[in-house]
Amino acid sequence: MDGVLSSASEITDQRQKIEQYKQILSTVLSSNDVVQANKFIDHMVSDAVPLVVSRQLLQTFAQDLGRFEPEAQKEIALNFLTQIQSRSVSFEEQVLIIREKLAELYEAEQEWSKAARMLSGIDLDSSIRLLDESYKLSKCVKIASLYLEDDDAVNAETFTNKASFLVNNSKQEVLVLQYKVCAARILDMKRKFLDAALKYYEISQIEKRQIGDEWIDEEALEQALTAAVTCTILAPAGPQRSRVLANFYKDERCSKLKIYPILEKVYLERILRKPEIDSFAEDLKEHQVNLFSLKLFTLFLNSLHYLMFARTDQCYGLGHAEGMGSDDVPHLLTQLISKRTFKALLPDNFTVLDRAMIEHNLLSASKLYTNISFEELGALLGIAPPKAEKIASKMIYEDRMKGSIDQVEAFIHFDDDKEELQQWDQHIVGLCQSLNDVLDTMSKKGLAIPV
Repeated sequence: MDGVLSSASEITDQRQKIEQYKQILSTVLSSNDVVQANKFIDHMVSDAVPLVVSRQLLQTFAQDLGRFEPEAQKEIALNFLTQIQSRSVSFEEQVLIIREKLAELYEAEQEWSKAARMLSGIDLDSSIRLLDESYKLSKCVKIASLYLEDDDAVNAETFTNKASFLVNNSKQEVLVLQYKVCAARILDMKRKFLDAALKYYEISQIEKRQIGDEWIDEEALEQALTAAVTCTILAPAGPQRSRVLANFYKDERCSKLKIYPILEKVYLERILRKPEIDSFAEDLKEHQVNLFSLKLFTLFLNSLHYLMFARTDQCYGLGHAEGMGSDDVPHLLTQLISKRTFKALLPDNFTVLDRAMIEHNLLSASKLYTNISFEELGALLGIAPPKAEKIASKMIYEDRMKGSIDQVEAFIHFDDDKEELQQWDQHIVGLCQSLNDVLDTMSKKGLAIPV
């Protein structure tokens, strides 16, 4: 191979040189030999080959890479990117094709983040090669979708933010819809549940059943509506959440959902019991429920302490008590990462679900009780009295619940909405009286009163 390539490089006529290289490339592609393929790439990016020749040959090579076996494709493509890295500006088109092919291979293996990183290496803002706006949008949305498959909302958001500058001018309805789905999922994973609910609800209201070549079935819309209801239930209890719940409760489609019974109870501000909460939790996503293992996480922290500070023959704390050594650390890390065991724990040691249900039940209790002691409230909510007081004070401070706290007597006093209802009734009475006055005036003037 080396001799053949060297001979081709010595040909002075450029047309003959290209033809010779094409024959060599054809032989390489037919051989399915990784070593020969890599030698061909190494030669093409060397100074021995003029840029105008190497671009043309590497373009053909990149397009025909699929003729190799998948594993061979990956090995060759990775070598291609490594060898061309210092001259990537001169081979942008070829790099783009290779990165797209590698991303397809990783995606087929469900290596979502690897596929996303491979696509993110494409220079979408190149000043040398102008890319279509639709192409840029499609790549940003695709990368975000891939990161979301690995529950990586942080990196996904980076690319939805880029897409947000392109989506408003896009006429590609499929891409716009995919962007909206990504945006909703990111808000959901970041636990901005009320914002996510509104995004999901917007998606669920799509009237078209065919957008471009994509068919949208009723099941997909039902899933979006279910996600909207779920996020609203998990959102912080308060007036804003209540308004969104009211919209869902009045939507006839929601009555057909599996989640409707708990939606009804939450909307009607009824206290939720543990069996109902457990049933609701069964259909939640990983970031919406607690998968935290306290013992495993404690072992993890102690193992790090052991590695950084302890002697080789000694381990302090719980790690020592469990007979844990440095060889166990990689396995422990694998457990933590694969099981995603510490995702949804909030600073107060409540899960997202715990917090949502406690706040809901507290708001429901405020409709039933005029006042209640910290002790009784803690028993009602199933938490320690000091935590019940802390949550109540936070909700009152944020104006999500009306009331006051008497710390001396250890009581919470709830303010009901009777005063507001009385004011509303007075407005209605005033309106009726004004209408009667108008009718009396019309009668005195002999004007016909419409019935």
